[in-house]
Amino acid sequence: MNITLTLNEMLDFVGKLDDTEGNETPRERFRRFLQQKVCEVGQIQVYVEECLKNSGDQYNRALQDLVNHIGSILGFDVTFGRYQGIRGKIGFDGHWKSPTGYHIVIEVKTTDVYTIKTATLVGYVDELISEKSVSSWDHALGLYVVGRPDSELRQLENAIMAEKRTNQLRIISTKSLLCLIEMMNEYKVAHDEILALLRPSGPKIDPIVDLMARLVAERRSEKLPELEKELLHQEQSLEGEVVYRNTSIKSDEKGAIEEDIIHAEQQNIGDLQSGLRTPREGYYQPILKALDELGGSAKPKVVLERLVQSMKGVLKEVDYEPHRSGGPRWHKEANFARLKMVEKGLLKENSPRGKWEITEAGRRYLRKGDS
Repeated sequence: MNITLTLNEMLDFVGKLDDTEGNETPRERFRRFLQQKVCEVGQIQVYVEECLKNSGDQYNRALQDLVNHIGSILGFDVTFGRYQGIRGKIGFDGHWKSPTGYHIVIEVKTTDVYTIKTATLVGYVDELISEKSVSSWDHALGLYVVGRPDSELRQLENAIMAEKRTNQLRIISTKSLLCLIEMMNEYKVAHDEILALLRPSGPKIDPIVDLMARLVAERRSEKLPELEKELLHQEQSLEGEVVYRNTSIKSDEKGAIEEDIIHAEQQNIGDLQSGLRTPREGYYQPILKALDELGGSAKPKVVLERLVQSMKGVLKEVDYEPHRSGGPRWHKEANFARLKMVEKGLLKENSPRGKWEITEAGRRYLRKGDS
């Protein structure tokens, strides 16, 4: 689904985020909007990046809600925390409860203005245990979610280790949280496996190794659809094939036959040499940019129409020559480039039939190329 509103436009629409209670408050309208309209990793990432690029309470509070929204997508039952602490209320930013009975208490780090003290988050968990919302520390974890690394973060890491709280407190970036969603979507990683990554590991590391092995095995065993296999077969045949031109020659004129064969080989193979045509890597950025501008996915025909303009001056004369299966040669090359992009993880392998779809890795590749 395409984002129709920027985060700034949405915040202007709902109003100032605060802790006022009620179903139609700005806070509740914003949270409903996230739940109903912002479900794709790419959408969430755009909003998170907007929060990190801007300063002020409005963006810090929006980021807090986005982090809790990610928790919901990861399969937790989420209790949103208050934006501002008050006496008599536990001041966590979020309380995530797993169906397994495990609890994760969230503190979102949005700024380095305020020093983070480990005792604060530990205190939140202790209070939840006291009021019996959490049974014990054996079933709980305090998790710091950070938007951007800074000098304060290293100090926090050192404090956790110095206080020997590595079994109670952990740190994760918003970027890594988004990667967990992608793992669930792309590789069907279960909630229990996500939880195993988040919580402090016990003495046995087999579950983590098993998960890594499964992801690697699934990546290796991914198979292209039959149509894509056929395209690859055509590519291999095309690269090694000699097409003889239809020439009327006499079978007893040996010299003429050899001359025509050599001429035909040069004519058919020469224009396929990589030095003459646009390399397949040259299609990566234009394809990714087209898909990004089209909302993340589109039909191949629409993408190719975009490439007509974006690759003008890039495509070479040989790229425009007609291909024996119809259409200009660069159309086929773009399709072959798409297959390579699927293999590299830049495009989704399991996108809906008849559509090309960009991945988060593809977006990162695109941004890297634009920088």
